[in-house]
Amino acid sequence: FERLLESLVKFVPDDSRVVEFCAGVGAIGLAIASRIRLKSLLCTELNKLSEDVFQQSWTNLPSDVADVTSFEVGTAAALRERLLDCDIAIADPPRQGLDFHFLELLCAPGKSNPSRFISVSCGQEAFQKDADRLLRGGWTAMHAEAHLFFPGSNHVEMLTVFDRSPSPNLAGYTQNKTTQP
Repeated sequence: FERLLESLVKFVPDDSRVVEFCAGVGAIGLAIASRIRLKSLLCTELNKLSEDVFQQSWTNLPSDVADVTSFEVGTAAALRERLLDCDIAIADPPRQGLDFHFLELLCAPGKSNPSRFISVSCGQEAFQKDADRLLRGGWTAMHAEAHLFFPGSNHVEMLTVFDRSPSPNLAGYTQNKTTQP
């Protein structure tokens, strides 16, 4: 998991406004916020119990990180308006993949703001479906890598970075290194 995080953070420029959907207890978002300076980080999750664990981690953050970090409970579809307030959206969806309405909003011109979408996917069939919809919706896969979390199994986590037309915050930002899982 640590290697995936090390790779993922390279695709998040300083001073980004980040929203993580399907965040669980916020492990990905909090790891990013602890490594680079963000304008804001909002972690969202359907499970209300995740908020308590997130809050426990939040209390241990340095004040400058805690001040820009928050958590909301709700489905990705219900919180989709948060796509208007971010430069980068991240999702670690359940095995069935991203919510249909959330995907449609990501692909609708003028309905969402992020110019980068980072997916951490564990369900390969769902990932293929989601990636196909994103590609047809104007996104470009800029980077992909597989991470084997469970040696001896055929289960991999896919880290995929999708970009669309650059926002001012991402202008000139490129990632050229290939990371070995």
